[in-house]
Amino acid sequence: MGYRAYISYSHADERFAAWLQRQIETYRLPTQIAADKGLSHLKPVFRDRADLPSSANLSDSLQEAIAQSEALIVICSKQAAGSQWVGEEIDLFRKTHGDQRIFAIIAADAPPDCFPAALLQDADGRSIEPIAADARRGFDGRRDALLKIIAGLLQVPFDGLKQRDLRRQVRRRTIAMGTAGAVAAVTLYLAVVAQDARNNAERRRTQAEGLISFMLGDLRSRLEPIGRLDVLDAVGDQAMDYFSSLEKDELTPEAQLGSAQALRQIGEVRLSQGDLERAFDAFSLSNEQTQRLFAADPDAENVEFELGQSHFWIGYVYLERSDVEQARTRFQQYLEVSESLLRRRPDSTDYQTELAYALTNLGTLEIADSRFEAAEQYFSSAAGINETLLEQSPDDPQRMDNLATTWSWLGAVASESGQILSAVEWYAKEYELRARAVDDRTDWLEMELLANTAILLGHHQLLGGQTDSAHRHFGEARDYGGRLVEHDPTNALWQRLRGFAQVALARSSMVRDELDAARNHADLAVADLLPLADAAPDNIWLSADLLNALAQQARVLRAAGDDHMAREVATQALARFGKAETDDKRLLAEAARLQLLDGDLQRADGNRDAATRAWEKGLALLNQLPANHGETGLKLVRMMLSERLGDTVTAERLWQQLIESGYGDEKDGKIAQALVSGTSNKE
Repeated sequence: MGYRAYISYSHADERFAAWLQRQIETYRLPTQIAADKGLSHLKPVFRDRADLPSSANLSDSLQEAIAQSEALIVICSKQAAGSQWVGEEIDLFRKTHGDQRIFAIIAADAPPDCFPAALLQDADGRSIEPIAADARRGFDGRRDALLKIIAGLLQVPFDGLKQRDLRRQVRRRTIAMGTAGAVAAVTLYLAVVAQDARNNAERRRTQAEGLISFMLGDLRSRLEPIGRLDVLDAVGDQAMDYFSSLEKDELTPEAQLGSAQALRQIGEVRLSQGDLERAFDAFSLSNEQTQRLFAADPDAENVEFELGQSHFWIGYVYLERSDVEQARTRFQQYLEVSESLLRRRPDSTDYQTELAYALTNLGTLEIADSRFEAAEQYFSSAAGINETLLEQSPDDPQRMDNLATTWSWLGAVASESGQILSAVEWYAKEYELRARAVDDRTDWLEMELLANTAILLGHHQLLGGQTDSAHRHFGEARDYGGRLVEHDPTNALWQRLRGFAQVALARSSMVRDELDAARNHADLAVADLLPLADAAPDNIWLSADLLNALAQQARVLRAAGDDHMAREVATQALARFGKAETDDKRLLAEAARLQLLDGDLQRADGNRDAATRAWEKGLALLNQLPANHGETGLKLVRMMLSERLGDTVTAERLWQQLIESGYGDEKDGKIAQALVSGTSNKE
């Protein structure tokens, strides 16, 4: 046989099919089973339907693959039930191999609607009821469903395989995580034992909920600093498997609150993995549960706190999607909860911290709407709270982080207002405090924050003419980003950070006339950011980051004299923007920079009319931004577009404003070259 199994699925279930294939092929067989079966693994598994849309029948290659497959795995859903190809693949496998090696796994939707018609009858046409592994949450779940399929492929009992798999997970996490991993593994094991052994329901539920509380509290606080999303993911999933197993009369308020907390943790992990849609679903379910609990018992302080957390995270996802008004609604609700909690206990430093968080969130929205004075008021109020709290505990790393964050936002206000030197001062204060908080460089999340600060500080130093300092900080951020990604390659936020640092290094390298290095950095940035943007098309920030990287790649190519390739990259980037159909400020800004570059390339080719149209489009994009949006990079773009279009009066006025705000490029235009155009702004 050529394949251990053939996966039959609808294109709507392609992501699930890819996950299933990967999990089966990478599953390491238990030692005894491997010896008994004479196998070391279960691969290859066949999954390919790329040529079907243009075919009237199953292609010869697919028929051959079915003939050479030991088993057929059917992924069941409503889409699969309506798929012609899934039905034909079942029929062909049955004719070739019989019924015994056909396995079904439910990816979505309830039986019997999810089953293809061919599964509901045997080879003789008699009606049958398929036995299927059910990957849906609240049923088998993905892990148990996978193990059921693997048990079928191996022809071994599921219970024995599950126990071996559970023991293996305990051993693996113990080895990989040291002490923290051992605690996590033992906790997960005990939670499963408590879940399965429910004859003495009350005693077991109390024991399990105590363990779940530990998993979602103390254990989580120990795991977060080392940045292990896989273990946090397992903790959340195990907790939800437990809550899903409870009967209706067992769902005490404590259990419902634990369920809401587990959903929030799952959402946070999904967010870190770059999956906005699934993160939003988890946060929304958490919010619904806490809303019901709080309505039933408004005096429950811990429920009100959890309600505030779910409001915040839903607002955060809306902000990632650039839905500022929806984000504002949720952040305002979070503020109201924080104020209510502080009224309950005015001396609580935890609730004072929550209030500072809530004020900071609303300040970010004021920046998004270019209301800089209002933003500064929110951030200054938050900074006042955080400064007082840090004075009380000068070595508290969390309080250092909170104060550093509000300083960072004050730097953002200065930057957006066009005050470069003031922004450098705020970011330098933030950098110093964050460096103090991670002296030993062992806290991964603190390292992420320090790297982000290094990029912000370096960017404004570059604008202010401090080229060498900026380049050094960009290199530091790139190195931290590399260490973070090496530590956890699944963390999309860390991949994004490393890519953004590479863009920054490409800019500073251009200023330093190091074009080979600049091109290498730009290429690495695109390699980091392209798959992230493609995997999350609704994430506006990732799309803007990719446009930024592509634009920098085009600028470097132009500076190196390769105008043809520069135009291809710019055209590709503009095509991506055209598909976005958004009025998001960041995307508009990046597209305006690209139009400036495209116009310059057209002019270099002698296409003056095309160049003028591109520059006019760039100016029109900038005109969609708020009138008081004074971010220095965009003022550079507007100045250069005005100059290209012959509006020398506006260009000179903007140039003087840049110089007055601390822009350090008056003499030779190299910084404008790196940030905006690929050529000197004095050409």
